[in-house]
Amino acid sequence: MHNLSGHHNLDKVFAVSILVALIFFAYLLFTNVYLDGLREIESEINLNRRKTGKVDSILANEKAYQEKIKKIQREYSQSKQFLSNNQPSTASSELQNKIKKIINTQSKAKILTLKPYPVSRHDGYSEVSVEIRMKDVSHEEIQNMLYKIEGELPLIIIREIDITRTQVSYKSILGQRNDKRDLNITLVASGFFKDTSFQSKK
Repeated sequence: MHNLSGHHNLDKVFAVSILVALIFFAYLLFTNVYLDGLREIESEINLNRRKTGKVDSILANEKAYQEKIKKIQREYSQSKQFLSNNQPSTASSELQNKIKKIINTQSKAKILTLKPYPVSRHDGYSEVSVEIRMKDVSHEEIQNMLYKIEGELPLIIIREIDITRTQVSYKSILGQRNDKRDLNITLVASGFFKDTSFQSKK
């Protein structure tokens, strides 16, 4: 007779060994794949928390940052509106030079006189003005000059303007083109500056 029970026990041991091996490999697969995936997810969560913390910090200070930006913009804008010189005489010279440059680049007008006005002082700034008389200007040149002057920085404002036509003979009018430069102009322009000489006296 064969010892069937002996073979049966051996089969059981072999089957158990295979089962244990499968469980072990399954555990290794679980730890290497699943748990590693969980660790990566946890790492990403922690990273996002740190990023969120930084964002929250930025958002918490957003109002303060915006106020600082607005303040810088206001100061920059105001500084650009004023003449660079802070003394009445030098500010007046700066204004005259700027206007003369604009006239010479935008027209063929002949400047007759430049007459500076007394300084006018306001709260926080002072104003200097100049009267310019010129002749031989065309309509187009007037438009170009005024557009350029009032579009300038530092700020220049035209206070007054008076335009007259040069007296010419009928024959001269017939011989001239439509873009003839037969206009005389007197204008008063103003610029603004931080008057340190006035502030020092306070």
